[in-house]
Amino acid sequence: MFVNINANPAGRPKFLGEHEGQARARVLLGEFKYNRGTEIFGEAEPAEYVYQVVEGAVRSYKLLSDGRRQIGAFHLVGDIFGLENGGLHRFTAEAIVDTTVRFAKRVSLENVARADVLVARDLLSMTTSNLQHAENHMLLLGRKTSSPARRMKAQLAPAFAPVARFCRSSERGLHITRVEWLKPRR
Repeated sequence: MFVNINANPAGRPKFLGEHEGQARARVLLGEFKYNRGTEIFGEAEPAEYVYQVVEGAVRSYKLLSDGRRQIGAFHLVGDIFGLENGGLHRFTAEAIVDTTVRFAKRVSLENVARADVLVARDLLSMTTSNLQHAENHMLLLGRKTSSPARRMKAQLAPAFAPVARFCRSSERGLHITRVEWLKPRR
């Protein structure tokens, strides 16, 4: 599952339809319109195509055993999704509103990337953006599942870091522990 989290359209990776020359000629692109609520692909289905949102919005999610949906990402105009590192989709993708997507065969995209450095660079950029998104998502989930004391520590630690550095400075000779900073004053 890939998501372009860069809101600047000039900074997003180009899809093959935007590349000039040979790369464009070697990959067949198609477009398809999906009505609101229509599944684009399902979890565990073969990942044969790579998609780009042309108009509308798409959500990627996993259906949990208790019937709830765990949202993986929202894909907006210009975002590319469905490029998996394995042969099967890990998430289900669904149109949130009436949506138009552009698609290309994954095999032909991989072949062009082997021969075209610009396409390979754009695929690498998408991969690293997806990794950054996954890391941020993991950190967010970790904060929500930890104990209240750990969450408070995670939120307060960055705020107290400058104070702790100041107190540890040997030139100032202050020896105040973090516990003393957190104790309520009477």
